[in-house]
Amino acid sequence: MNGLSNYLRVSRNILASLEEEEFWTRYPTLARIQRSTDASSSPDVGAIFRAIRDDLPAAADFIDRFLILAARLDLQQAEIRQDYSYLDETLPQGQAVRTAISEGMNLPFRKANYLCHLSNRHKYLYVATPKVACTVIKHSLQQAEMDGTLVFRQYGDEHFPTLSPLLAPLDDPKLYFAALKTDDWFRFTFVRNPFSRVLSCYLDKIVNSVLERNRLLPEIGIDPAAGIPSFSDFLKGIAGQTEDQCDIHWAPQSWLTQPQTMHYHFIGRLERFDTDFQQVCQVLGIAPETGAARHSTDAAQKLAAFYGGEEIELVRMIYARDFTDFGYDSQHLTTQ
Repeated sequence: MNGLSNYLRVSRNILASLEEEEFWTRYPTLARIQRSTDASSSPDVGAIFRAIRDDLPAAADFIDRFLILAARLDLQQAEIRQDYSYLDETLPQGQAVRTAISEGMNLPFRKANYLCHLSNRHKYLYVATPKVACTVIKHSLQQAEMDGTLVFRQYGDEHFPTLSPLLAPLDDPKLYFAALKTDDWFRFTFVRNPFSRVLSCYLDKIVNSVLERNRLLPEIGIDPAAGIPSFSDFLKGIAGQTEDQCDIHWAPQSWLTQPQTMHYHFIGRLERFDTDFQQVCQVLGIAPETGAARHSTDAAQKLAAFYGGEEIELVRMIYARDFTDFGYDSQHLTTQ
């Protein structure tokens, strides 16, 4: 890894508006690298990215986000624009870029920008499907970008785009549009049987997490103060939503992944994850990381305990396109 043109240009601009001491106090890990680097050489891009990532505060402001974006683009061997006004959604340029990103995937901008992960180094676009091994996939892909040197401070870091070495569409719209339109880029996603996916969502987000239960239940018209709703009531709440209103953890996969728009080269299945992800990694020329934790609720083993006739009919109705688009059996309660 080499080439620090974006980072150097952006850091110089930041230093023009901050006192130098304030800058290095703000980024202590970065300061240590700076002090330990020989004057005749430069630290590699990976070291710079890791340092900014380690220093990034929980409430990162525009300066923090822009500095790590510059390092991320260096890492991905992509050039940041001289005019970065497109990052500001209050400006016409920012609005136009967001509209184009939304239209490119046929999804609302925020969802498209969150779900799409691009690697210019390995030329792929991965569309993450929540509750379909997306944590272990992101973990492996992010480690591959950093040649295995990335340290995850806590479980779930994989899901924060700011911390990721992979690009989101807004990070480099030009690359995003190229990834959508050309077979030079490998486009892939993973899906799951709707019966087990929505049960996994219910167990993970509603049964097992007070924080998520309090956040999500009002979205489907259920008062969290009333306790944990039945699986049937949870499904009835989802049935009253449009696709756009659905939280991404229970939104239909056919809507989230947009297979008719995306023209994927590969759609893997959770039911044969080890084989399918190994195949993806072979195409990308990377090695899947061993031992990456999976956020498992064992939903596939609990179908009989939660499904009766009413629940089966609700899932068939809510996820009709998922069954059709991805070839899952809607007539039988199965994980296959």
